[in-house]
Amino acid sequence: MTIRRAAALLAAVVAVAAPAAAPAATVGFAAYPGDLANPERGWWAFLSDDFASLTAEGADAFASRGLTLGYALIRLDDYRDADIPNAVLTDIDRAFNLVQSRGLKVVLRVVYNNPGEDEPDVRDAPLARVLRHIAQLKPVIAIHSDVIAVWQAGFIGLWGEGHGSTNGLDDPAAKRRIRDALLAALPKGRLLQWRRPEDLIAWAGEKGGAAKIARIGVHNDCFLASDIDVGTYSDDPVVRARQRRFVAKQSATTIFGGETCEPDKDATPRMTCNDILREGATFHVVTLGRDYYPPFHDAWRAGGCFDKVERSLGYRLVLTTASAPAKLKRGAAFAVSIGLRNDGWSRVPNPRRLVVTLVHRQTGFTHTVVDGDAQSVLPKSPARIFNGRTKLPADAPAGAYDVVVAAPDPAVLLAGDPRYAVRFANADRPARGQRWDAVEGHFVTGLAVTLAP
Repeated sequence: MTIRRAAALLAAVVAVAAPAAAPAATVGFAAYPGDLANPERGWWAFLSDDFASLTAEGADAFASRGLTLGYALIRLDDYRDADIPNAVLTDIDRAFNLVQSRGLKVVLRVVYNNPGEDEPDVRDAPLARVLRHIAQLKPVIAIHSDVIAVWQAGFIGLWGEGHGSTNGLDDPAAKRRIRDALLAALPKGRLLQWRRPEDLIAWAGEKGGAAKIARIGVHNDCFLASDIDVGTYSDDPVVRARQRRFVAKQSATTIFGGETCEPDKDATPRMTCNDILREGATFHVVTLGRDYYPPFHDAWRAGGCFDKVERSLGYRLVLTTASAPAKLKRGAAFAVSIGLRNDGWSRVPNPRRLVVTLVHRQTGFTHTVVDGDAQSVLPKSPARIFNGRTKLPADAPAGAYDVVVAAPDPAVLLAGDPRYAVRFANADRPARGQRWDAVEGHFVTGLAVTLAP
């Protein structure tokens, strides 16, 4: 017998002896057309005038609006020359607990003033006091970072927007000190937002700057309000174009948000549906203020795009396909795949897993098949296919298993709370066994895998 014939015969024997792969069943899904409340995206609104004063009644009233993001404005006006009292730190901790108990997250900002007709005081605090306040806030931020969607830099100048400081905080050196203190106070993996793109551009060229700005997005508090977005960008059109390109690129991997605002008298605001749909996608807008500035929202309604804007803010994850074997022999390896696309303007802003699990219908026994990165599903890109291959453990009960998909919050305290799970933008189809399970926080795909005894 020749070596070639022997090898061919051996291959044939191996092919006959190897267990055949279980045939896979594949299903598709229907997209859900409406808006869905999801964590860390969408409209935001103020929780209270001062976050430390938030009450249970106020938190309940906010939650009744159906929003998932509250704006947490911490007012330190009374402590420009003093430490934050322990009682105030306790109140801030209590307010965070109220937020979590209602399934909410926050956009956080700390300020020394909030000037308006009724509040003319525009003072901020000396640099040493700012750094001391950040150090005082660090422990409570660490405890509650899981419900902070993003921390806006604040502290500096008017409204904490980085200009008009009465203590020189808008000096470049002071800004760097505050930036570094904020990044040090914010747990690793969480993101900061900064008001002035020119600062981020300057830091990008400094030694070690790239690593720092990788954790910093932009909040534009006069989005679309004028050619320069009321001080956001340069008056010089060449510089402004460069700044806008930078922000567009930066927003792809951080968090861009803010609000519209009242345009200056001689400004030309960009209020049409074409404007918001184009720039929403360009700047990967994650969240916008719900209550301000109303004429923008009215224009979007009149133009017929308000609902589309609402759906597009942040991410919008849509299941496209799923496949799994219909039957399994005990001890056999098998594969499962899930297709997922993102119809929103941004990626998922903070780390989050995509988990595909088999759930035994009678006992509730579970086995994870796919554990992927939900942030990797980019907006306006082809569906991403997540594949997993595994074996059920020896003690797995025989019978039918549902294939379910979830994107839970990664925080230990929130992982089991369905209010913090991503709701996929898919319709329930009872006839096919496809539905969102609001109790468990996962989507039942309609696929069933049966394990033989």
